[in-house]
Amino acid sequence: MHYRYRGTLESNSFDQWIRMTRPEKVPVWKVSLLVWLALYPSVMLLTYLGSSSLGQLPLPVNMLISNFITVLLTGYFFVPWLSRLYENWLQKSSLRITCYGIISVLLMQFIFLVLFSIFPGMLGMS
Repeated sequence: MHYRYRGTLESNSFDQWIRMTRPEKVPVWKVSLLVWLALYPSVMLLTYLGSSSLGQLPLPVNMLISNFITVLLTGYFFVPWLSRLYENWLQKSSLRITCYGIISVLLMQFIFLVLFSIFPGMLGMS
């Protein structure tokens, strides 16, 4: 038997979440940053809001349900919304626009980090 497996990795798997007006491919790292920007607050909010319900389930069941909810929110709402918000950054490759986009993503993540660290009680977490 001479069986040979050939697999390929689809490195642009999140592209389908991004609404583009131009045919050029979006760099994978930019899409990954948008997914990260969508995931952190959605996972944190789900953790806070679901602590009294999902938090009571065994960890594997909790993670299964939480991941399902987060992927749906990310794929159907947050990343498409962020792709419209960051459309100029996703489609342009100038150094200035690239730097502004990176800085704004990092700044938003820092703001979320501060909010979730300082005000956990506002979301029901003590």
